Amino acid sequence: MIWLVLVLVLLIALSAFFSGAEIALFSLSDIKVKKISKRKGRRAKALLRLKSDPHRLLVTILIGNNLVNILAASIATILFTDIFGSNGIGIATGILTFIILIFGEITPKTYFHRNAEKMSLRVARPVLYLSIVIYPVIVLIELISNLVLRTLGVGKNKDSMTEEELHAALSLGAKAGVIERDEEEMIHNIFEFGDTTVGEVMTPRKRVVALPSDMTLGDAIGKMLEVKYSRIPVYKKSFDNVIGMLNIRQILKYIKRKNFDMRIEGIVSRVLFVYEKKNIDLLMDDFRESGTHMAIVIDRNRKVKGIVTLEDLLEEIVGEIYDEPDVKRHQMRFIDRKTAIVNGDTLVEELKGKIGVPLRSNGLTLSEMVSARFDGRPSKGSKIKMKNFTLTVMSLDDSDPSKIKRIKVIKRRGKIRK
Repeated sequence: MIWLVLVLVLLIALSAFFSGAEIALFSLSDIKVKKISKRKGRRAKALLRLKSDPHRLLVTILIGNNLVNILAASIATILFTDIFGSNGIGIATGILTFIILIFGEITPKTYFHRNAEKMSLRVARPVLYLSIVIYPVIVLIELISNLVLRTLGVGKNKDSMTEEELHAALSLGAKAGVIERDEEEMIHNIFEFGDTTVGEVMTPRKRVVALPSDMTLGDAIGKMLEVKYSRIPVYKKSFDNVIGMLNIRQILKYIKRKNFDMRIEGIVSRVLFVYEKKNIDLLMDDFRESGTHMAIVIDRNRKVKGIVTLEDLLEEIVGEIYDEPDVKRHQMRFIDRKTAIVNGDTLVEELKGKIGVPLRSNGLTLSEMVSARFDGRPSKGSKIKMKNFTLTVMSLDDSDPSKIKRIKVIKRRGKIRK
């Protein structure tokens, strides 16, 4: 009698072991498994081997768990039948169900789930050894299971991960501290990179500084020092006829010779032309192959729409890149994922392309558009509410109160797409 009780206790403990092992091993994310796999030791190797075949792992645990539960039920029935006679079967069923539920399922699963990494390493080797011992049984059950699934028209799971699932996994990894928030943001940006067009990241024509081809080198140098750009497009007669680009590094030798009166038409370097609808991942390839860092953006009629630089593309991945001139001229500063501070001279078209504010551009700056809403008399704190966005006037131009210096843009639902 006593030995039956001891065996019953052991079986309940084994039931707890298998229940806990199941939750610990299957709640362990692939990111955690990769992290653990870098460690040395038999436990880590055993865990990696188990997780490499999740279906076989599940079959092993289910066989073990069901086997010990059936044996426990049989022994409990024998014990209680000896004590209570024919009523012992019902009593054994009720008591054992309660014990298994509390001590063999809920308690171990809760504990193992809270300590998944530690406990998965502890149970990995015993479960692996069991899978080796009962390997013929596992193969037989897998054959029967696969046959039934094929009969039902269910194919094998290819374990492929969709882009949405990967985004969700990245967010979970960031919350768990496995990856940094800025790393998560960069990876998300990489996924969006191939879907972004040149027109969304370019500097619009209205804000482009360009030089006429008949300008002298001395005047061109003065202009470059004024605007603090190292590369400037050069056009002949019309900005829609860009003939090349003036690069500060290429004109150094002419500065040394003091040829300040020469016209810049003869010293411009070639420049790429790219359609505004082209995806920026393809433009990145063009930049790499050509060795240039700037392209002229055109439409189907070959009218110039703006310019795009290598820095513009990199900012789509790593976020805003500030150099010294940017401190003065940068148009947007992101406070958080819902808020941005925008300069009033930012083109509405650019704001719409950058963060998706639903506005009609008509070639206006944000200051001009907002000021017009208030009949040319905006005041600090004035607000414009539109679908999912709120625009708030932050500051006005001291010399002209009708001009707005900075505007706060808040997205009420969702995140601002940088």
